[in-house]
Amino acid sequence: MTWSQRIDRAEKAGKFTKEDSQLASSFKTCAVYEATRRYPIETEDPLCNPGIDFSDAVDQGNFGEARKLLKQIQAIARKERK
Repeated sequence: MTWSQRIDRAEKAGKFTKEDSQLASSFKTCAVYEATRRYPIETEDPLCNPGIDFSDAVDQGNFGEARKLLKQIQAIARKERK
């Protein structure tokens, strides 16, 4: 399941799950990792702060902010790709 799908599911349910929070905070399952698998880049440095903010948005149950940050992460990865 992609992060976009997780956000949609959480929004319909009215909350993110505990698993969503755990996945958002783990490097191998976070939004930054998902984006860089699709758009390989030299370094994740430009994505660190949006990635942390994304995890925080998931923890806080803020669907709109999570969606905005996911789009920002994807846009940065597309721009920075090798």
